[in-house]
Amino acid sequence: MCIWVIGQLIATFSGGHLGALYTARFVSGLGIGPLTATGPMSIVEIAPYEIRGLLATWFSVVMLLSLTISCFVVYASFLHVASSHLQYQIVWFVPCIIIGIIIALSFFCMYESPRWLMLVGREEEAIETLVALRGLPIEHPRVASEFNDIKAQTEGERSKFGGGSVSLKSVLKETFLVNANLRRVGQACISYGLAQLSGANSVTSYLVPILTLIGAGGTTDRNMFLTGMYSMAKFFYTLMASFFFIDALGRRKSLFVGIIVQMVSDIYIGVYLKFKQAGSVAPGSSEGAIAAIYIHGFGYAVGKRNLEVS
Repeated sequence: MCIWVIGQLIATFSGGHLGALYTARFVSGLGIGPLTATGPMSIVEIAPYEIRGLLATWFSVVMLLSLTISCFVVYASFLHVASSHLQYQIVWFVPCIIIGIIIALSFFCMYESPRWLMLVGREEEAIETLVALRGLPIEHPRVASEFNDIKAQTEGERSKFGGGSVSLKSVLKETFLVNANLRRVGQACISYGLAQLSGANSVTSYLVPILTLIGAGGTTDRNMFLTGMYSMAKFFYTLMASFFFIDALGRRKSLFVGIIVQMVSDIYIGVYLKFKQAGSVAPGSSEGAIAAIYIHGFGYAVGKRNLEVS
């Protein structure tokens, strides 16, 4: 969070200098990238097993809700703040205030992972944290069973890889020398790589240029509005996926439904652009191409979010 704030502040006080804005974007990315990984990981380590998958999915739901809000904040600043440095400084700086409050509250309201506390030998704190998280006494069978499982697992890891302590060397050994963990690392890398190759993030990042190619582009304020609406659509799609599709269809079926929907919509958009560039498109096909973009977002929500939960 601190690294991300530094990037935001660089942009805020950049004076509109393009090089400074690129630097700010890079620094902010160094902060936001790990957050998208450590957030779900923390949820998985502290959440009750009954709702672990749902809460991990809701991390994505909240992230997309934040994206939607940010799009409309930019849109509102464009409409209601006079063109000046203040117009973009509001957009860059206001989130820093919220993050600053979150950082401050984290020292009072945030629980550390009981598993991590056990790994570093802070057993008493791990017990107190687990009791607080579950709202049950340590004598309760649920808490006692969960604590014993964590203890047995972490003691085995320390004795086998860490020599009684946690270090970078022990983490690397556990990651790459345990076949099950190495397989998970490979699967995670492949899934993220395929997600990038699917074009899902490209559609989100380059929505305005795509709309322009389709012939549905317009003024700056209209493009901002459409970007916000697309983010909102992905938010509701992910919400639907978290409640209905994954549990109703199962992991594998949801994944393949999402992939097929993305593939069909990509093919339609590609074929449409090919014929449009040739100068001949059927009436109503432009509306179909716009619909395909939103259908693509639905496939992304059902497929990729299901993969993350799995």
